[in-house]
Amino acid sequence: MKKILFMIPLLSACLFVHAQSTSSISNASYDHSTTSTSGWFEVAIPGSSASHYTLSYELAGKPFKNQINIGLAVTNPISSNIPLTGKIVNASGSILKTWSGSVGRNYSSVIDISTLLVGVYHLDIYDNANNKVCTISFDKPNM
Repeated sequence: MKKILFMIPLLSACLFVHAQSTSSISNASYDHSTTSTSGWFEVAIPGSSASHYTLSYELAGKPFKNQINIGLAVTNPISSNIPLTGKIVNASGSILKTWSGSVGRNYSSVIDISTLLVGVYHLDIYDNANNKVCTISFDKPNM
């Protein structure tokens, strides 16, 4: 009986870790008390069904009032830049802003959000095949 009781939490923990590791959307860390939001996501390598690039991201400049400073970095060696596009979407699903970039080892850009109303938004990042690879939530506070 003790072995069964011991195995239940262990099995639950393994299932939780497996669910996290198979997600290709994002591993985000959103903390209202810091000046940035960071995490990582994966992008499939074109022509390879098993390989991927891992990218870390940081949205800096919180509170996000007029702009978001986005930084992306590829954590494994790359042979060519990775084309990505992004869309800032509001709570009702409307696309309000877009950007695109060709990410090398390190990439940075500034996204102007001065015209956005106070509210909660998310930045969706897409790979070259238009697959959503990451969703990053952020809010524009009343200041």
